[in-house]
Amino acid sequence: MSVRLGFFAPPRPSLQPVGALPVYWLRATEPLAHFIAVWEAPALPNFPAGTRALLLRLLAAENARYPAGGLAQRLKRLGWTFEWHSSLDSIWLSASGLVENLPAALELLHLMVEAPLLRGPDVVKHRSRLIESHIRAWANPAYRADSYVAQGLWGDTYAVMEGASPEALQKVGEAELWAYHEGFLWRGLRAVVLVAPTLPKSLTPWQIWVRPLRYALRLPLEKEPTIQVEETPEAQQASLRWAYPWRRALSPSDVWYALGVLRLGGYFGSQLMRTIREEAGLTYGIYARAEETQAGSYLVIRTEVARSRAAEAVARIQEEVQRWATQPFPTMEIWEEARNYLLVQRTPETLREWASWIAGALMRHRPIELYYAQMETLAQATWPHIPSLLLPDEPFLQVGVGVEKGIFAGACV
Repeated sequence: MSVRLGFFAPPRPSLQPVGALPVYWLRATEPLAHFIAVWEAPALPNFPAGTRALLLRLLAAENARYPAGGLAQRLKRLGWTFEWHSSLDSIWLSASGLVENLPAALELLHLMVEAPLLRGPDVVKHRSRLIESHIRAWANPAYRADSYVAQGLWGDTYAVMEGASPEALQKVGEAELWAYHEGFLWRGLRAVVLVAPTLPKSLTPWQIWVRPLRYALRLPLEKEPTIQVEETPEAQQASLRWAYPWRRALSPSDVWYALGVLRLGGYFGSQLMRTIREEAGLTYGIYARAEETQAGSYLVIRTEVARSRAAEAVARIQEEVQRWATQPFPTMEIWEEARNYLLVQRTPETLREWASWIAGALMRHRPIELYYAQMETLAQATWPHIPSLLLPDEPFLQVGVGVEKGIFAGACV
Protein backbone atom coordinates (compact mmCIF):
# COMPACT_ATOMS: atom_id res chain seq x y z
CA MET A 1 0.00 0.00 0.00
CA SER A 2 1.37 3.42 -0.95
CA VAL A 3 1.33 6.39 1.42
CA ARG A 4 -0.41 9.55 0.21
CA LEU A 5 1.39 12.74 1.16
CA GLY A 6 -0.12 16.20 1.51
CA PHE A 7 1.23 19.71 0.92
CA PHE A 8 2.59 21.70 3.85
CA ALA A 9 2.67 25.23 2.47
CA PRO A 10 5.65 27.42 3.32
CA PRO A 11 4.84 30.95 4.56
CA ARG A 12 3.85 33.47 1.95
CA PRO A 13 6.39 36.27 1.63
CA SER A 14 5.27 39.79 2.46
CA LEU A 15 5.78 42.11 -0.51
CA GLN A 16 7.35 45.28 0.90
CA PRO A 17 8.38 47.69 -1.89
CA VAL A 18 11.40 49.85 -1.17
CA GLY A 19 10.76 52.64 -3.65
CA ALA A 20 10.64 50.90 -7.03
CA LEU A 21 12.31 47.75 -5.69
CA PRO A 22 10.02 44.79 -4.81
CA VAL A 23 11.27 43.17 -1.59
CA TYR A 24 9.86 39.73 -0.78
CA TRP A 25 10.26 39.55 2.98
CA LEU A 26 10.16 36.38 5.07
CA ARG A 27 10.06 37.51 8.68
CA ALA A 28 12.24 35.28 10.85
CA THR A 29 13.91 35.31 14.24
CA GLU A 30 16.75 33.00 13.23
CA PRO A 31 20.39 33.91 14.07
CA LEU A 32 21.27 33.98 10.35
CA ALA A 33 19.80 36.33 7.75
CA HIS A 34 19.59 35.48 4.04
CA PHE A 35 19.58 37.92 1.13
CA ILE A 36 19.09 37.30 -2.60
CA ALA A 37 19.13 40.03 -5.26
CA VAL A 38 17.82 39.10 -8.72
CA TRP A 39 18.81 40.91 -11.92
CA GLU A 40 17.34 40.61 -15.39
CA ALA A 41 20.62 40.25 -17.27
CA PRO A 42 20.63 37.99 -20.35
CA ALA A 43 23.72 36.65 -22.10
CA LEU A 44 23.18 38.70 -25.22
CA PRO A 45 25.18 37.77 -28.35
CA ASN A 46 26.21 41.38 -28.93
CA PHE A 47 28.60 40.85 -26.00
CA PRO A 48 31.44 38.31 -26.33
CA ALA A 49 30.79 34.90 -24.82
CA GLY A 50 32.16 34.83 -21.29
CA THR A 51 31.45 38.50 -20.55
CA ARG A 52 29.12 37.75 -17.66
CA ALA A 53 31.29 34.91 -16.30
CA LEU A 54 34.34 37.16 -16.20
CA LEU A 55 32.37 40.06 -14.75
CA LEU A 56 31.08 37.93 -11.87
CA ARG A 57 34.61 36.71 -11.12
CA LEU A 58 35.80 40.31 -10.92
CA LEU A 59 32.86 41.44 -8.80
CA ALA A 60 33.61 38.68 -6.30
CA ALA A 61 37.35 39.37 -6.13
CA GLU A 62 38.01 43.05 -6.85
CA ASN A 63 36.55 46.34 -5.68
CA ALA A 64 37.57 49.95 -6.28
CA ARG A 65 37.47 50.80 -2.56
CA TYR A 66 38.66 47.45 -1.20
CA PRO A 67 40.87 45.80 -3.88
CA ALA A 68 42.59 42.40 -3.80
CA GLY A 69 39.74 40.63 -2.05
CA GLY A 70 39.42 43.22 0.70
CA LEU A 71 35.65 43.53 0.45
CA ALA A 72 35.13 39.77 0.76
CA GLN A 73 37.38 39.76 3.83
CA ARG A 74 35.35 42.54 5.44
CA LEU A 75 32.17 40.55 4.85
CA LYS A 76 33.84 37.49 6.34
CA ARG A 77 34.71 39.43 9.49
CA LEU A 78 31.03 40.32 9.78
CA GLY A 79 30.18 36.60 9.63
CA TRP A 80 28.83 36.83 6.06
CA THR A 81 29.48 34.86 2.87
CA PHE A 82 28.23 35.49 -0.65
CA GLU A 83 28.04 33.87 -4.09
CA TRP A 84 27.27 35.11 -7.60
CA HIS A 85 25.22 32.89 -9.92
CA SER A 86 23.82 33.19 -13.43
CA SER A 87 21.37 31.62 -15.85
CA LEU A 88 21.09 32.57 -19.51
CA ASP A 89 18.50 35.22 -18.59
CA SER A 90 19.44 36.29 -15.07
CA ILE A 91 22.16 37.07 -12.55
CA TRP A 92 21.64 36.75 -8.84
CA LEU A 93 23.66 37.50 -5.71
CA SER A 94 22.99 35.35 -2.65
CA ALA A 95 24.45 36.10 0.77
CA SER A 96 23.99 34.79 4.31
CA GLY A 97 25.35 35.75 7.69
CA LEU A 98 24.82 36.96 11.24
CA VAL A 99 21.53 38.80 11.51
CA GLU A 100 22.96 41.53 13.77
CA ASN A 101 25.37 42.49 10.98
CA LEU A 102 22.77 42.54 8.20
CA PRO A 103 22.74 46.36 7.71
CA ALA A 104 26.54 46.54 7.42
CA ALA A 105 26.63 43.51 5.11
CA LEU A 106 24.04 45.06 2.78
CA GLU A 107 26.15 48.21 2.55
CA LEU A 108 29.21 46.19 1.52
CA LEU A 109 27.23 44.09 -0.96
CA HIS A 110 25.84 47.29 -2.46
CA LEU A 111 29.38 48.63 -2.77
CA MET A 112 30.39 45.45 -4.59
CA VAL A 113 27.96 46.33 -7.39
CA GLU A 114 28.37 50.10 -7.18
CA ALA A 115 32.17 50.26 -7.40
CA PRO A 116 33.64 47.32 -9.34
CA LEU A 117 37.32 47.27 -10.25
CA LEU A 118 37.41 46.47 -13.97
CA ARG A 119 40.87 47.71 -14.87
CA GLY A 120 43.35 46.18 -17.29
CA PRO A 121 45.70 44.11 -15.07
CA ASP A 122 42.81 42.60 -13.08
CA VAL A 123 40.86 41.83 -16.24
CA VAL A 124 43.87 40.09 -17.79
CA LYS A 125 44.53 38.03 -14.65
CA HIS A 126 40.98 36.80 -14.16
CA ARG A 127 40.41 36.31 -17.89
CA SER A 128 43.46 34.05 -18.04
CA ARG A 129 42.10 31.99 -15.14
CA LEU A 130 38.71 31.75 -16.81
CA ILE A 131 40.28 30.53 -20.06
CA GLU A 132 42.46 28.00 -18.22
CA SER A 133 39.46 26.53 -16.38
CA HIS A 134 37.53 26.37 -19.64
CA ILE A 135 40.38 24.54 -21.40
CA ARG A 136 40.63 22.04 -18.54
CA ALA A 137 36.88 21.44 -18.62
CA TRP A 138 36.93 20.99 -22.41
CA ALA A 139 39.17 17.94 -21.99
CA ASN A 140 36.20 16.17 -20.36
CA PRO A 141 33.95 14.46 -22.96
CA ALA A 142 30.86 15.05 -20.81
CA TYR A 143 31.59 18.79 -20.73
CA ARG A 144 32.00 18.85 -24.50
CA ALA A 145 28.71 17.01 -24.96
CA ASP A 146 26.93 19.53 -22.71
CA SER A 147 28.59 22.36 -24.64
CA TYR A 148 27.28 21.02 -27.95
CA VAL A 149 23.80 20.78 -26.43
CA ALA A 150 23.98 24.35 -25.10
CA GLN A 151 25.12 25.64 -28.47
CA GLY A 152 22.38 23.70 -30.25
CA LEU A 153 19.63 24.90 -27.93
CA TRP A 154 20.63 28.48 -27.23
CA GLY A 155 23.40 29.49 -29.63
CA ASP A 156 21.05 31.34 -32.00
CA THR A 157 19.83 33.55 -29.14
CA TYR A 158 22.47 33.77 -26.43
CA ALA A 159 26.26 34.06 -26.21
CA VAL A 160 26.81 30.56 -24.85
CA MET A 161 29.90 30.37 -22.67
CA GLU A 162 30.30 26.57 -22.93
CA GLY A 163 30.86 26.53 -26.65
CA ALA A 164 33.26 29.49 -26.77
CA SER A 165 36.83 29.05 -27.97
CA PRO A 166 39.76 30.43 -25.94
CA GLU A 167 40.19 32.99 -28.76
CA ALA A 168 36.60 34.15 -28.32
CA LEU A 169 37.01 34.48 -24.55
CA GLN A 170 40.16 36.52 -25.14
CA LYS A 171 37.99 39.23 -26.73
CA VAL A 172 36.37 40.14 -23.40
CA GLY A 173 38.01 43.38 -22.26
CA GLU A 174 37.42 46.42 -20.08
CA ALA A 175 35.07 48.08 -22.57
CA GLU A 176 32.77 45.03 -22.83
CA LEU A 177 32.75 44.49 -19.06
CA TRP A 178 31.88 48.11 -18.30
CA ALA A 179 29.21 48.22 -21.02
CA TYR A 180 27.53 45.11 -19.65
CA HIS A 181 27.84 46.21 -16.03
CA GLU A 182 26.38 49.65 -16.67
CA GLY A 183 23.72 48.28 -19.00
CA PHE A 184 22.42 45.51 -16.74
CA LEU A 185 23.83 45.50 -13.19
CA TRP A 186 23.08 49.21 -12.84
CA ARG A 187 19.66 48.94 -14.48
CA GLY A 188 18.25 45.42 -14.32
CA LEU A 189 17.66 44.75 -10.60
CA ARG A 190 14.19 43.23 -10.41
CA ALA A 191 13.66 41.95 -6.87
CA VAL A 192 15.17 41.18 -3.49
CA VAL A 193 14.27 38.22 -1.29
CA LEU A 194 15.12 38.71 2.39
CA VAL A 195 14.92 36.40 5.41
CA ALA A 196 15.33 38.60 8.48
CA PRO A 197 13.45 39.92 11.54
CA THR A 198 13.23 43.47 10.13
CA LEU A 199 13.75 45.42 6.91
CA PRO A 200 16.96 47.44 7.35
CA LYS A 201 17.29 50.97 5.97
CA SER A 202 20.41 49.86 4.10
CA LEU A 203 18.06 48.34 1.49
CA THR A 204 17.10 51.84 0.31
CA PRO A 205 20.14 52.50 -1.97
CA TRP A 206 19.46 49.29 -3.91
CA GLN A 207 16.37 50.81 -5.55
CA ILE A 208 18.49 53.01 -7.84
CA TRP A 209 19.24 49.96 -9.98
CA VAL A 210 15.59 49.31 -10.87
CA ARG A 211 15.28 50.87 -14.32
CA PRO A 212 13.78 49.93 -17.69
CA LEU A 213 15.77 47.66 -20.00
CA ARG A 214 15.61 47.47 -23.76
CA TYR A 215 17.08 44.53 -25.61
CA ALA A 216 16.09 41.99 -28.24
CA LEU A 217 16.43 38.22 -28.15
CA ARG A 218 16.83 36.55 -31.51
CA LEU A 219 14.18 33.84 -31.57
CA PRO A 220 14.48 31.24 -34.34
CA LEU A 221 11.02 30.28 -35.62
CA GLU A 222 11.84 26.59 -35.48
CA LYS A 223 14.85 24.35 -35.03
CA GLU A 224 15.92 21.85 -37.65
CA PRO A 225 16.60 18.27 -36.46
CA THR A 226 20.30 18.06 -35.73
CA ILE A 227 22.76 15.27 -34.97
CA GLN A 228 26.23 16.10 -33.69
CA VAL A 229 28.78 13.32 -33.23
CA GLU A 230 32.38 13.50 -32.07
CA GLU A 231 33.98 10.12 -32.63
CA THR A 232 37.03 10.32 -30.31
CA PRO A 233 38.21 6.73 -30.97
CA GLU A 234 40.46 6.65 -27.89
CA ALA A 235 37.51 7.32 -25.52
CA GLN A 236 36.49 4.50 -23.20
CA GLN A 237 33.21 6.19 -22.33
CA ALA A 238 30.52 7.75 -24.48
CA SER A 239 28.54 10.85 -23.54
CA LEU A 240 25.00 10.82 -24.94
CA ARG A 241 22.50 13.68 -25.01
CA TRP A 242 18.98 14.18 -26.44
CA ALA A 243 16.86 17.35 -26.50
CA TYR A 244 13.10 17.50 -27.06
CA PRO A 245 10.70 20.45 -27.36
CA TRP A 246 9.04 21.26 -24.06
CA ARG A 247 6.63 23.80 -22.54
CA ARG A 248 7.00 26.55 -19.99
CA ALA A 249 5.25 26.12 -16.64
CA LEU A 250 2.75 29.00 -16.72
CA SER A 251 -0.42 27.53 -15.19
CA PRO A 252 -1.33 25.26 -12.24
CA SER A 253 -2.01 22.34 -14.58
CA ASP A 254 1.54 22.52 -15.96
CA VAL A 255 2.69 20.79 -12.79
CA TRP A 256 1.68 17.54 -14.51
CA TYR A 257 4.42 18.08 -17.06
CA ALA A 258 6.92 18.56 -14.24
CA LEU A 259 5.66 15.28 -12.81
CA GLY A 260 6.11 13.66 -16.22
CA VAL A 261 9.77 14.77 -16.39
CA LEU A 262 10.35 13.51 -12.87
CA ARG A 263 8.85 10.14 -13.75
CA LEU A 264 11.05 9.85 -16.85
CA GLY A 265 14.41 10.66 -15.27
CA GLY A 266 14.20 12.90 -12.23
CA TYR A 267 14.93 10.56 -9.32
CA PHE A 268 16.47 7.20 -8.51
CA GLY A 269 13.24 5.26 -9.05
CA SER A 270 12.43 6.94 -12.37
CA GLN A 271 11.72 5.00 -15.56
CA LEU A 272 15.12 5.60 -17.16
CA MET A 273 17.06 4.87 -13.97
CA ARG A 274 15.15 1.63 -13.45
CA THR A 275 15.32 0.33 -17.02
CA ILE A 276 18.66 1.69 -18.30
CA ARG A 277 20.65 1.51 -15.07
CA GLU A 278 19.15 -1.28 -12.98
CA GLU A 279 17.73 -3.66 -15.58
CA ALA A 280 20.15 -3.20 -18.48
CA GLY A 281 23.25 -2.19 -16.50
CA LEU A 282 24.19 0.36 -19.17
CA THR A 283 25.06 3.32 -16.94
CA TYR A 284 25.55 4.52 -13.39
CA GLY A 285 23.18 7.42 -13.95
CA ILE A 286 20.76 8.86 -16.48
CA TYR A 287 18.77 12.04 -15.97
CA ALA A 288 15.99 14.02 -17.64
CA ARG A 289 15.60 17.74 -16.90
CA ALA A 290 13.46 20.58 -18.25
CA GLU A 291 15.60 23.61 -19.20
CA GLU A 292 13.80 26.91 -19.62
CA THR A 293 14.69 30.41 -20.78
CA GLN A 294 12.83 33.36 -22.29
CA ALA A 295 13.84 31.95 -25.67
CA GLY A 296 12.33 28.51 -25.21
CA SER A 297 11.92 25.40 -23.11
CA TYR A 298 13.42 21.98 -23.75
CA LEU A 299 13.59 18.54 -22.18
CA VAL A 300 17.17 17.21 -22.07
CA ILE A 301 18.32 13.66 -21.32
CA ARG A 302 21.94 13.07 -20.28
CA THR A 303 23.93 9.90 -19.62
CA GLU A 304 27.43 8.40 -19.85
CA VAL A 305 27.86 4.78 -21.01
CA ALA A 306 30.68 2.43 -21.99
CA ARG A 307 31.70 3.09 -25.60
CA SER A 308 31.30 -0.61 -26.41
CA ARG A 309 27.63 -0.49 -25.40
CA ALA A 310 26.72 2.95 -26.75
CA ALA A 311 24.62 1.64 -29.67
CA GLU A 312 22.66 -0.61 -27.33
CA ALA A 313 22.06 2.32 -24.96
CA VAL A 314 20.84 4.61 -27.76
CA ALA A 315 18.30 2.06 -28.97
CA ARG A 316 17.05 1.27 -25.46
CA ILE A 317 16.74 4.90 -24.38
CA GLN A 318 14.83 5.88 -27.52
CA GLU A 319 12.50 2.94 -26.92
CA GLU A 320 11.89 3.99 -23.31
CA VAL A 321 11.18 7.61 -24.25
CA GLN A 322 8.57 6.50 -26.80
CA ARG A 323 6.98 4.26 -24.21
CA TRP A 324 6.94 7.10 -21.67
CA ALA A 325 5.41 9.53 -24.18
CA THR A 326 2.53 7.12 -24.72
CA GLN A 327 1.95 6.22 -21.07
CA PRO A 328 3.97 8.16 -18.49
CA PHE A 329 2.12 6.69 -15.50
CA PRO A 330 1.17 3.10 -16.31
CA THR A 331 -0.07 2.24 -12.79
CA MET A 332 -1.50 4.05 -9.78
CA GLU A 333 1.48 2.96 -7.68
CA ILE A 334 3.96 4.54 -10.11
CA TRP A 335 1.91 7.74 -10.26
CA GLU A 336 1.67 8.04 -6.46
CA GLU A 337 5.37 7.35 -6.01
CA ALA A 338 6.30 10.13 -8.45
CA ARG A 339 3.68 12.49 -7.04
CA ASN A 340 4.87 11.99 -3.46
CA TYR A 341 8.48 12.49 -4.50
CA LEU A 342 7.67 15.76 -6.28
CA LEU A 343 5.69 17.03 -3.28
CA VAL A 344 8.65 16.36 -0.99
CA GLN A 345 11.18 17.73 -3.50
CA ARG A 346 9.28 21.00 -3.90
CA THR A 347 8.52 21.54 -0.22
CA PRO A 348 11.37 23.60 1.29
CA GLU A 349 12.69 22.50 4.67
CA THR A 350 14.17 25.86 5.71
CA LEU A 351 13.45 29.53 5.10
CA ARG A 352 16.77 29.83 3.30
CA GLU A 353 15.72 27.08 0.90
CA TRP A 354 12.32 28.72 0.46
CA ALA A 355 13.97 32.08 -0.30
CA SER A 356 15.93 30.34 -3.07
CA TRP A 357 12.71 28.89 -4.48
CA ILE A 358 11.12 32.36 -4.52
CA ALA A 359 14.16 33.85 -6.25
CA GLY A 360 14.07 31.05 -8.83
CA ALA A 361 10.43 31.81 -9.62
CA LEU A 362 11.17 35.52 -10.00
CA MET A 363 14.05 34.76 -12.35
CA ARG A 364 11.64 32.83 -14.56
CA HIS A 365 9.02 35.61 -14.44
CA ARG A 366 6.59 33.41 -12.52
CA PRO A 367 4.27 34.79 -9.84
CA ILE A 368 4.78 33.32 -6.36
CA GLU A 369 1.12 32.30 -6.24
CA LEU A 370 1.73 29.90 -9.13
CA TYR A 371 3.86 27.76 -6.81
CA TYR A 372 1.03 27.40 -4.29
CA ALA A 373 -1.54 26.70 -7.02
CA GLN A 374 0.61 24.00 -8.61
CA MET A 375 1.35 22.32 -5.29
CA GLU A 376 -2.32 22.33 -4.29
CA THR A 377 -3.22 20.87 -7.70
CA LEU A 378 -0.70 18.09 -7.15
CA ALA A 379 -1.73 17.41 -3.55
CA GLN A 380 -5.47 17.23 -4.26
CA ALA A 381 -5.31 15.11 -7.41
CA THR A 382 -6.52 11.52 -7.46
CA TRP A 383 -5.49 8.70 -9.78
CA PRO A 384 -8.61 8.47 -12.00
CA HIS A 385 -8.49 12.20 -12.80
CA ILE A 386 -4.98 12.54 -14.25
CA PRO A 387 -5.09 14.72 -17.38
CA SER A 388 -3.66 13.39 -20.61
CA LEU A 389 -0.29 14.90 -21.52
CA LEU A 390 1.11 15.76 -24.94
CA LEU A 391 4.64 14.43 -24.51
CA PRO A 392 7.41 14.47 -27.14
CA ASP A 393 8.87 11.23 -28.45
CA GLU A 394 11.19 12.49 -31.23
CA PRO A 395 14.30 14.52 -30.34
CA PHE A 396 15.30 17.47 -32.49
CA LEU A 397 18.88 17.40 -31.15
CA GLN A 398 21.05 14.33 -30.59
CA VAL A 399 24.64 14.58 -29.38
CA GLY A 400 27.24 11.89 -28.92
CA VAL A 401 30.88 12.26 -27.84
CA GLY A 402 33.08 9.16 -28.02
CA VAL A 403 30.72 7.28 -30.39
CA GLU A 404 30.62 6.25 -34.04
CA LYS A 405 28.91 8.52 -36.56
CA GLY A 406 26.07 6.19 -37.44
CA ILE A 407 24.97 5.56 -33.88
CA PHE A 408 21.81 7.70 -34.00
CA ALA A 409 18.90 6.76 -36.23
CA GLY A 410 19.10 8.92 -39.37
CA ALA A 411 22.62 10.10 -38.57
CA CYS A 412 24.60 11.75 -41.32
CA VAL A 413 27.69 9.74 -42.27
